[in-house]
Amino acid sequence: MPDRTEFVGVRLTETEREMFEDYLEETVEFQSLSQFFRTAARRHITTSDEQEVSIDPEDIARAVEDALSGVYARLEKLDDQLAELDASVTSSDEIQSLTHEIMAQLPSKEELVDVTEMEPMAPDSVESARQLSTVDAWASYFDVDVDKARRALARAQEFPDVEFRESRFGTRRYYKEEGM
Repeated sequence: MPDRTEFVGVRLTETEREMFEDYLEETVEFQSLSQFFRTAARRHITTSDEQEVSIDPEDIARAVEDALSGVYARLEKLDDQLAELDASVTSSDEIQSLTHEIMAQLPSKEELVDVTEMEPMAPDSVESARQLSTVDAWASYFDVDVDKARRALARAQEFPDVEFRESRFGTRRYYKEEGM
């Protein structure tokens, strides 16, 4: 036990003393008022230099979104590869028909519009679907499930004139190579 030779007196009102003693009776952390005041003073001194940190939830959301953008791009790439594998293994008349419909509308490489920001949009015409020429654009235009459009485009790649280029956002944009 430390040698406590110094004395500091603290004056309290009767109400304050009763409040502190009631607190000591409720908790088992402190055995006396002196121990309580020493501990409270030490805690105050050690934590007074610490600043409160506030975190903006929007900053967290943006950081998470930025961190996950690469994951989303990789997932889309995996979806494309799985669709290619599925298209090469299974065949359905519906997918085959959709493949031919999409191929009939695919733009040439030169017709692809340079898109600065890839955001999902619902093409309302064949022209807008051709400008984007993504899985989502064709699925929306032909009003089919994205997986069906992905399988149809994977099947279309079996033809020598169908190619794709990957945008900087990790999205494939499909086109027909002229002169093939």
